Amino acid sequence: MRLHSDEDGNRHRHRHGREGSGAAPTALERRIEELERELAAERQENNRLLKAHQDKDELINKLKEEIDLLNRVRSGLVTPVVSFFHFPLGN
Repeated sequence: MRLHSDEDGNRHRHRHGREGSGAAPTALERRIEELERELAAERQENNRLLKAHQDKDELINKLKEEIDLLNRVRSGLVTPVVSFFHFPLGN
């Protein structure tokens, strides 16, 4: 059995001598294939969650910057400007 990686970095096994013989895969081979599918699905989910986490971090940082700017405007340190978030400045 030999391993190779596809474009996504997933590893696959080449089973020499079985592909052309028409022999049914063994229970162990079926289980390995099942686990490989599960692993690929888990990796996809992990990537999705990582992206969502990064997006949330980015939004949090933008909001912190906006709050900091609003605090400086209210304290008179900077001239008021129109913001991406358009928070009301209040009185």
